[in-house]
Amino acid sequence: MHKLADAIVSGDWTEQDATIGESWSGGNMPSYFPEHLNRLKSINWSQVDYITIKQMTNDYRQGDSIDNPDNPYDTATYGGALRYTLEKLMVAYPHLKILVVTAPYRHFMNGTDSNDVDWGGGTLPDYVDKALEVCKGLTPCLDLYRNSGINRFTKDYYFPEDDGTHTNFEGNERIG
Repeated sequence: MHKLADAIVSGDWTEQDATIGESWSGGNMPSYFPEHLNRLKSINWSQVDYITIKQMTNDYRQGDSIDNPDNPYDTATYGGALRYTLEKLMVAYPHLKILVVTAPYRHFMNGTDSNDVDWGGGTLPDYVDKALEVCKGLTPCLDLYRNSGINRFTKDYYFPEDDGTHTNFEGNERIG
């Protein structure tokens, strides 16, 4: 997200174009990525009123560090990247209304079904708490993890049988 914030503010999409080109040629990208990048590039950001930022579940599952107490803007960490992104966008576009949305409950298909597993950076609730902390006093943060009604008891209704990360139609409706 911090790389997108840089591109949005600078108008330089070179890195995103290169990444799309490399990934596309290797067949490692969903077909809609280039279309979405082109849409982002065409936006006049000074005319945008609202944006929603929803990131976290990949950071959690990959075990990315939550924060660096010695460098709060360390973009290699979840908290640092979020701080950097918010500040970059708010300084460049102070009129923007930004809503940060946390990941909802995540259903693991391997049977552990626990968001309390630490994959190296902390548990999913730790990442949610970091988002709430970073956003406090800056911008609203919607805690879908604790407040969406998607949980271990309702997971079978809100997730497809073969995917415990991306909600199904009912899950998307619930989040919306």
